[in-house]
Amino acid sequence: MTRFLLCLAALVACTPAEQPAPPPTPNIADPGQPSPVSGRLIGPTVAEVSVEETGAWLSMAGIQRVVNGWVVDQETGQGAQVELRPGDDARMDRISLDAVRALGVDQARVVVLDVYYDERSL
Repeated sequence: MTRFLLCLAALVACTPAEQPAPPPTPNIADPGQPSPVSGRLIGPTVAEVSVEETGAWLSMAGIQRVVNGWVVDQETGQGAQVELRPGDDARMDRISLDAVRALGVDQARVVVLDVYYDERSL
């Protein structure tokens, strides 16, 4: 009986433990996040929500022409693809209501964002 228990204990000790599942690989093609290859940070901005036009866009001072880009809400970390448009230097940067909704924000007058452009669209 003792020999049986010793063999059983040795067998249990040799049985491999269950390995935890590996973490999911990040989806690099996620359109809501900047591409690690072609995304370049422009910088942070505070933008007021605009209902003037539909579509996902951000009108920002310093942008010279329309380019593809991303915005990331600093509060939630949610991102969304947007069209970056030249802004009026005299006004606050503006973001479309559609873009704000893509960020998961239901109601806001202004949002604090990190802005990226896609260098492939230059």
